Amino acid sequence: MEFGLSNMPGLLKNQFTNTEGRRPNNALEVSSFDSISWQNDGIQNKIIWFGHSVALLKIGGQNFLIDPLFGDDTTPVAPVKSARYSKNTLAIIDQLPPIDAVFISHYHYDHPDYRSIKRLKEKVNHFFVPLGVARHLERWGVSSEKIMQMDWWEETNISDVVITFVPSRHLSGRGLTDR
Repeated sequence: MEFGLSNMPGLLKNQFTNTEGRRPNNALEVSSFDSISWQNDGIQNKIIWFGHSVALLKIGGQNFLIDPLFGDDTTPVAPVKSARYSKNTLAIIDQLPPIDAVFISHYHYDHPDYRSIKRLKEKVNHFFVPLGVARHLERWGVSSEKIMQMDWWEETNISDVVITFVPSRHLSGRGLTDR
């Protein structure tokens, strides 16, 4: 879908009308994460999905976190909230094991979440991000030595795991002028 100023009125109308059945009636309960079991159960390859695009993978015994969004809001404009269906999801970060690498797929409000990155930065060894995203993480207090920016088709290794950044057709940016 193409996005531009001409289709903005229709998108906004759809967002704020016909909302019946779009949200649960009550907050969804969040199960606690058992970091000790995750680390010590002997399973070397597994995944847990935390919602939206957030996933924790264990591959060859290494912990990889994809698109950490544990914060409570993803919108850029304060009066228009996009609240989670669960409360206090940032606390999950404190339950996570040490993270070998975080992968950020693109730069939307819901992909590198500011509050999540601030809370995660000390328990992560490396951040792998698309070109142009490192400056934001550095501004949020992540050490530049921990960040690797990657271009399309660029590859690197983390132990025996090959990491390749591939292109996709998805807008990236947080404003009308930073695509």
